[in-house]
Amino acid sequence: MALHVDEATLKSGKPHHSRGRNQVVHDHLETGAIWYEYATGKGEWVHVITLLGDREVDEAVLAEDLYKQHRATIASVEYLSVAAGWKEQIRAEFEAEREEGQP
Repeated sequence: MALHVDEATLKSGKPHHSRGRNQVVHDHLETGAIWYEYATGKGEWVHVITLLGDREVDEAVLAEDLYKQHRATIASVEYLSVAAGWKEQIRAEFEAEREEGQP
């Protein structure tokens, strides 16, 4: 198994806007919206702010963090399953659950 590490990201030294991918799954998320009424009398809710914990964050950063968390979880399970020799068993169980329609 090969684990991909993006060297450019590691060397960039840029701060991570939401304080890391772990925060996105462990902290409280709130979204704020306002009702925007049209001249027709109809309207829609329009997103205006997203808070992660007590900080305002960009939705694109949250989506990126969730994707990274997802990929890291997959890589960890694959690594551990290979290390423990469970890869084929886990894959068979996953495929069986998928066929049964379980997430």
